Amino acid sequence: MAAFELEEGQIVLMSNKVGTTTFAEGYGLSPIDKIQLNKLLLNPLKKIHLHLLVRHPLSRVLSVFESKTKKDVANGSWDQHCQKLICEYKQAELEAKHFLLSLSLHEFVCSILPSLLSRDHHFMPQSEYFKERIPNPCRSENLKSFTAWNNVFKQIKLDGDDFEDWAQSFGLDPYTNLNQTARTQEADAKTLKVIKELYAEDYRIFGY
Repeated sequence: MAAFELEEGQIVLMSNKVGTTTFAEGYGLSPIDKIQLNKLLLNPLKKIHLHLLVRHPLSRVLSVFESKTKKDVANGSWDQHCQKLICEYKQAELEAKHFLLSLSLHEFVCSILPSLLSRDHHFMPQSEYFKERIPNPCRSENLKSFTAWNNVFKQIKLDGDDFEDWAQSFGLDPYTNLNQTARTQEADAKTLKVIKELYAEDYRIFGY
C-alpha cells in the first residue's frame, strides 16, 4: 500500500514505481494500509488533504523494466511476484534469470506488458490504481476532484516543477531518491506508441 501520512490529516497516495521506497526508507514514513486509508477518507468528522503523487507514464514503464529485468536480477533477485508474471512468457527451457536479462524493452512493452496491466500494481495505470484505492464517495470518476466532506485534493507530479516546493513544505528533501535505476535501453517509436496507448488515461488525466 503506497499511502503515507505526512502530517496530521495530510496524506500522500502513489502507485508503485513512483517513490514508495524513498518515502518509506528515505523519509522514514510508515505506510497506511487500505483499511486505515478508507477509515480516514470516509470519516465525515475528519478533514483530509489528499495529495496524489504521479509520475510520467514513460518514465514509470522504463523504471519497472530496468529494475525488474536488469537491476534486481543483477542483485540476485528474479522471483518477485511481478518478475514471475513477466516470466510466464518465457520459453520453457530458459531460466528466469537469463530470460529477464535478455528481454528487450520493445519485447516487454509490445508483447508482455499489455496483459499485465491489471495483475500487479507495478504495471497498472496510475489512474486505475487511484480509482481502486480511493473509495467511490470520495472522488469524481475522472480523479479531478476529491469531493467528500470538503476534503482538500491536490495532484503533484514527481517530475514536475512544483514537486520541490511541495516536498520542502513538509520538511522532505526533494532530492532524496533511494531507488534510482540506470537506463540501459531507450524506447523506439513503436514502443512509445504502445506505451501511450496502454496508459492513455494517465496521459490525459494527469496532463502528460
